[in-house]
Amino acid sequence: MTPVTRFHALQFTLLLTGSMVANSTMAAVEHSCLAQPVTSIPNLSDDLVIDAGHASWNMHSEQLQMGGGVQLQQNSQHISANNVSYDRRGGRIDATGDVIIRQPGYSFSTQEITYFVDEKRVESNTPVSYRLIETGGNGTAGTSNITIDGISSFSDISYSSCPMEDPAWRLEASKMKIDREKGVLTAHNVHLKAGDTTLLYVPYFQFPVDGKRHTGLLLPSIRVTSSTGTELMAPYYLNLAPNYDATIYPRITTKRGLILGGEFRYLTEQHQGIFEAEIAPWDDDNEGDELRYMWRWRNQAQFSPHLSAEIDYTHVSDSEYLDDMQTDLDSSSNSYRERFATLSYRDSYWDASIKFADFDPTDMDAAQAYERLPEILFNWRKFHQNGFFTEADASYVRFENRDPDKAIGNRVDLQPAAGIDLLRPWGSFKAKLSGRYTSYSLDRTGTTPGVDKDTTRTSITATLDGSLVYERDTNWFGISSLQTLEPRLFYTYTPYTNQDNLPVFDSRLADFSFENLFRENRFTGSDRVGDANQMVAAITTRFISHDSGFEWLRASLGQIIYFDEHEVNLPDSQGIITDETAFVASLYSQINDLWSVDTALQWSKESTNHRNSFIGVNYHDTDAGRYASLAWRERNQVSAEKEEELNYLSAATGWRVSSNLNVVGNLLYSLEEDRLLDVAAGVEYDSCCWAVRGLVTRRADDETDEHRYDTGFSLQFLLKGLGEFGTGGLGKRISPPVSAHDQFETYY
Repeated sequence: MTPVTRFHALQFTLLLTGSMVANSTMAAVEHSCLAQPVTSIPNLSDDLVIDAGHASWNMHSEQLQMGGGVQLQQNSQHISANNVSYDRRGGRIDATGDVIIRQPGYSFSTQEITYFVDEKRVESNTPVSYRLIETGGNGTAGTSNITIDGISSFSDISYSSCPMEDPAWRLEASKMKIDREKGVLTAHNVHLKAGDTTLLYVPYFQFPVDGKRHTGLLLPSIRVTSSTGTELMAPYYLNLAPNYDATIYPRITTKRGLILGGEFRYLTEQHQGIFEAEIAPWDDDNEGDELRYMWRWRNQAQFSPHLSAEIDYTHVSDSEYLDDMQTDLDSSSNSYRERFATLSYRDSYWDASIKFADFDPTDMDAAQAYERLPEILFNWRKFHQNGFFTEADASYVRFENRDPDKAIGNRVDLQPAAGIDLLRPWGSFKAKLSGRYTSYSLDRTGTTPGVDKDTTRTSITATLDGSLVYERDTNWFGISSLQTLEPRLFYTYTPYTNQDNLPVFDSRLADFSFENLFRENRFTGSDRVGDANQMVAAITTRFISHDSGFEWLRASLGQIIYFDEHEVNLPDSQGIITDETAFVASLYSQINDLWSVDTALQWSKESTNHRNSFIGVNYHDTDAGRYASLAWRERNQVSAEKEEELNYLSAATGWRVSSNLNVVGNLLYSLEEDRLLDVAAGVEYDSCCWAVRGLVTRRADDETDEHRYDTGFSLQFLLKGLGEFGTGGLGKRISPPVSAHDQFETYY
């Protein structure tokens, strides 16, 4: 008779080789739509540890029969089952009944398995359910061959990141392999299904399962625009090295033919950048025979804590390429395509830079813009004892322009200054004296009359700036608050210097705002120094809640008092307000946690042609994910090139309708032209494991033609845990838009 030894116990630990180790029970992974962190397993030795409720040992055949709930662990592989038979000679374990296999990042369940101890491999010919914990993926398989570190293979397998009980979508494949070392899943004869309907079939498919970058075909994107027609893009990603990669993206369009594009990204110890290129060799709508293309190189470098550099260079074959091909360069369509290279050095008290900047010759919008070849800047700022400070700004610029009617040449500008700046809890005082020397050496004076080829300008500016802060406790509208009253006087004196013989490269009137009341020079740039003998009298009051510390109301009123009329002006300007009643007012109120109002107004009693006003209302509920903004702006301002009469209405919203549904939109409308300039509307439905996004855009193509618009429609499907099927980057564009206030600056 074969000797058999029986064991009866609630639980015991049997160590077959090595020394005794503590038993570790792994908690079952709870079902979740979201990815879970990988559970760490303490036992990483080759010892096989077995726990069981009862067991019997056949010493002749060296077989161990176990039941009552059995737990096996070897290295990072853990197996639990109702019953287990262990053949020590064959190095084989057969487990039956509610078998669960767990590995870091994976879990499998079935009814019968065979575990080969030496190979650390599990084989099952019964249906298997599995879960990829890090990505939330799950599915079933007919047969399986599972290893700890190598390649696991499955047949008749499904995959989804949706709840296993009722997946909204799933992949079904005849064969699938998971390479643990490479972190990729490879499938053959793949059907993408929604319910019982097949949406897509591919004979071969590969995607990452470890969240890392892998070479392979990315999911395609689809969009429809008035310029390219229906467009399909099928990108291919190349993981070339840990610090650089590339993506090739052919675009098949119904109107422009095949467009071949790609990008190369790199990252080194000192550099990071991206190179993009695109070519349209078979543009069906191209009237000429020229090859159409674009390329762009962007690079940022940090050579030391003080020394850095940046390059941004774009070139396109023709002026209409970007609009025709709907190629996004991360800039608005009416922005100049500036190309530049900058080298900068920054220290504690000073910084210096040299910049070469021009514009793509095909950018017709930039024909009036000046190129800087080069621009050298130096800035010094230092505070000394007792509030004394010194500063100096210096620049050299070589201005070039493609327009033969524009002046070109060299400009040197020096601006030293010194003063005292005192800041106290009850107020502040600042006195500053600055000088300015500007020299011009022109190769061409342009068509502006009276401009000299070689000339200089010298000026001085003195400013006095003082403010007081009064405080009191108050209670407005039931809000216990600290109220401040902050009167401020700002005096500026700059003697008149005739500057009609100077060109205008970069000067214009400063934009309208309450803060710009306190500028030393009413002009930007260096070509005009405005004469001034004026005082700004302003007062601001703030209400700060005692409970929250937030500023819930701020009101400011300022008046410019001109002691002398302005004489310095820009060419062809119609004059500047110099009466004694030029006012600027602003009001901001955080009405409650959700609503805020922002207004600003500039007006003049004697000159109604110079009005600037802005009113904006904002609703922002962060917790609910809801945002809305409505704004109106009127601007009537004379610049160096034209008199601007702008009257706009703008709106923007990002609104979470429900936990799954979001809508976004923005609008810019010209009341002066009675014309829609820009509109976009998007909707997103986001479920546990998939999302769909749609976006419609319509933008005025040419400001002079009110009937021309670029219209686009984008649709995107996102299968979570798998990838995006739709328009790349649509997620960014369908996110909450910029505020209505910011749209003015975005468009102009």
